[in-house]
Amino acid sequence: QVEGSDETDNTNPLAKELTEKNWELSLLQSQLEEAEKKIKELSNLRKKTSRSTTSNSTCDDPENVGYMTTSMLCLKRINFECKPGQLIAVIGGVGCGKSSLLNGILGEVRELSGTTEVKGKLAFFSQSPFILNATV
Repeated sequence: QVEGSDETDNTNPLAKELTEKNWELSLLQSQLEEAEKKIKELSNLRKKTSRSTTSNSTCDDPENVGYMTTSMLCLKRINFECKPGQLIAVIGGVGCGKSSLLNGILGEVRELSGTTEVKGKLAFFSQSPFILNATV
C-alpha cells in the first residue's frame, strides 16, 4: 500500500461513508424500479377490469387512478416527521410539490399508498399571490 493512499484502507471515515451511501443509493434505485414495475402492472390490471365491468367512473373520479402513470404522481417516497414545537417552512421552486405536500398533510389529497398521521394541532397560512399595478 502506498503511503497516503486509502484505496484499500477502509478506516477512512469519508470513504466508508461514501461506500455506504453508494450502496444505499443502489438499493433505493432497485426498490424504486421494482415499485414502478408493480404500479404499472397493477394499473394495467385495473384498466382491464374496468373495461370488463360496466361502471360510471371517469378519469375525474378520484378512486379511478388506473389511468395514472408514475410520472404523473407529484410526490413519491415522502418521509417527514416534525417534533412538537418545531416551526417548519416549506420552500422550493414553482411546481415542485410544496402545496401538494401541505395539502397531503392536511388530508386534502388522497394518498395512493402509505399513511399520514397528524397528532396535535396544525396551523396553515396559505399565500395568495397578487400583482400591484403601481409603484411601491
